[in-house]
Amino acid sequence: MRFPHFLTLLFFSLLFQPGICQTPKIDSLRTAIKLNNPPNIEATLHHDIFQEFYNSGVYYDSAFYYAKKGYNFTKEKNLQKEQVNALFDLAAVYNVVEKRDSALKYYKKSIRLSKKLNYTDRIPSITNNIGDIYMEKKMYSKAMSYFNDVLKLAKKQNNKQLEAIAYLNIGEVYFYTGKLKKSKTYFQKSEKLYETIPSKPIATNYLLARTENALNEIDLAEEKALEGYNAIKNRKEFQTQFKYALLLSEIYTKKEDFKNATYFNQLALSYNNAMHENKSVSEIEELFIKMELQEQNNKLHILEQKNKYRAIIYTIGGLLVILLVILIFRQLKIVRMTKNIHDIQTSLIEYELELKKNKSKTAFDATVKEDQRFTL
Repeated sequence: MRFPHFLTLLFFSLLFQPGICQTPKIDSLRTAIKLNNPPNIEATLHHDIFQEFYNSGVYYDSAFYYAKKGYNFTKEKNLQKEQVNALFDLAAVYNVVEKRDSALKYYKKSIRLSKKLNYTDRIPSITNNIGDIYMEKKMYSKAMSYFNDVLKLAKKQNNKQLEAIAYLNIGEVYFYTGKLKKSKTYFQKSEKLYETIPSKPIATNYLLARTENALNEIDLAEEKALEGYNAIKNRKEFQTQFKYALLLSEIYTKKEDFKNATYFNQLALSYNNAMHENKSVSEIEELFIKMELQEQNNKLHILEQKNKYRAIIYTIGGLLVILLVILIFRQLKIVRMTKNIHDIQTSLIEYELELKKNKSKTAFDATVKEDQRFTL
């Protein structure tokens, strides 16, 4: 899996200002939505409630509920511009719970409607997120096509933040397709751009360090990885810390610095445990898991049936092979017995002929001797 969906989620940090799920704010929004609002205001309120739940990082079931409700409302009221945002919200929820095909479906609907309305606000983020999904699906040529489109849009809009993200994504494609030098070049382009932007994402150092490690540029990789890790080590970003710690453990192992390698490996285990302790599975995720389990059970049932029939076929096949082997051995035995009988018969005939020959010779010799005796 790619670096914790950072390059996708970064767009949400640009579109949705960071925040946590604050109950008073959500209660206030829920109260407001019950009022007699104009349709466009009500659609915006659905989106705002979705945003609060989504940004919580936990309540994806509630986020899904309001995204779906908002989408149905915009369809009912024929609010096409708001429908673009509602489709985007639905896709975002599906994407974060790793339902890639559903996310792709809604992102594509959203971008088609955006282009139809000439509503360009969402197009860069939708395009990027579609590319990111194709990356997750390991369809790298399609991903590259979308990321290049993002880069073109960024340059056209003179959006340095968007351009830097596009370089990171293109670098990722090159990394996963084994073009490590090109990958490093694009990560460096992104890093250079981020020097002119106030907020540099925590992913940049990791991606560059990982690539340098793959290129066996160990000292450079160590420097970048430590820089990135030290920037976040005091935060509660366990997944990112886990990635950095694991990478540093690998780097120090290559350097044969086993003391530091062990230290960072233990840190990685600690972060991994912390991730599991803090992991909260929402109702929608449970629903998806149940659906997947049911699908797996169905597949297992089909496989069991196939295995059952396969076992029967293999058993019959095995018996046929054994029978064939027995028949072959019996045939060989019969051939050998026939040959032995033939040899015995030949030997007997030869023996009888020899006996007859010897008898004839003995009789002839006796006659000759008798004749000689009378002659004398």
